[in-house]
Amino acid sequence: MSKLHFYRNSVKDADGDGTLDKEGFSAVLSWGEVKSGYTYEVRSGTRVSGDSYPCTTGATKDGTAKFGKKSS
Repeated sequence: MSKLHFYRNSVKDADGDGTLDKEGFSAVLSWGEVKSGYTYEVRSGTRVSGDSYPCTTGATKDGTAKFGKKSS
């Protein structure tokens, strides 16, 4: 489980905990909100960049968000 940070258009939208997987993953949000239908840059820990994943199930704080396969 890693600290994950979710960015859209270079602005942080949420923080959460989860394990990145290029085939898709879930994350429990500790702050902010992610919305289904948007693609987020997901950064792990203190990394300054990350890969893009489509949000398939949105969530707010304490909710579980789901992300699909890594975008190419």
